[in-house]
Amino acid sequence: MLLSYILLGIDFKDETYHIIDHAVHLSKKTKARLRIIHIIDYFMTPPMYIEPYLKIEKQNAMTKMNVLMEYIKEQGIAVDGEVLSGHIVETFIRETERWMPDVVMIGYKSHALRASTSERLIRTLKRPLFIIKTRKEPSISSILCPIDFSTTSENALKTAIAIKKQYQGRLFILHVIQTIGEREVVERIKKDVEQRVDGILIDQQINDIQRLIITGIPHEVIVEIAKKKGCDLIVIGSKGHSIIKNILIGSTTEAVLRSAPCNVFIIR
Repeated sequence: MLLSYILLGIDFKDETYHIIDHAVHLSKKTKARLRIIHIIDYFMTPPMYIEPYLKIEKQNAMTKMNVLMEYIKEQGIAVDGEVLSGHIVETFIRETERWMPDVVMIGYKSHALRASTSERLIRTLKRPLFIIKTRKEPSISSILCPIDFSTTSENALKTAIAIKKQYQGRLFILHVIQTIGEREVVERIKKDVEQRVDGILIDQQINDIQRLIITGIPHEVIVEIAKKKGCDLIVIGSKGHSIIKNILIGSTTEAVLRSAPCNVFIIR
């Protein structure tokens, strides 16, 4: 996988150094430059009387940012950083359009009553999104790539194969059959899926991959397989096909993100 620029969002919480270590690991593997941003989240433009306090908050955040950048530079990674303020999702989108990174990396924190920043970015961001969930040391030895033959899932598979080659890891390709019906019908669908997967693997000139075709609810099967196989990374398309018209599999991706036992790389 060839990258030249990674954009990393941080919040200075307890997980920050762990998230940075994952970004540094990927930067080293791909020789990519790293840009760090911290966004002071304001839903609306702050009133004038708040500006002096905002300035102090930015200065304090930049002091912390400089410490982090020194930590990264000590590991031989080219890095720059900036402290911004504004609506967090809108600011992220603006920064990705400004810098056009190959990958955006962020940590993950779930919220009971509202969508997390990660989930909101899935819906709006136009760049690949690498979400760091695990507390494990940075490494990729086992990859799971769910496919549904949509354009985004085919892009995800190409990315997963590139990562497999770079890390010399295992790759599992998973297709979940949602159809419920006679056993003969399911078997015919499985055979058709096997042929389509084999065709993709021939096109990609790769054969040392485990193919899994399972009937069930997509996000539940994906998470279960990731746990059973001890996967370090799920590479998944942001949107795909659904058996129900006008419903996007984007909701499946979000459900996978909430329950995944490992990092999730979402491909456009």
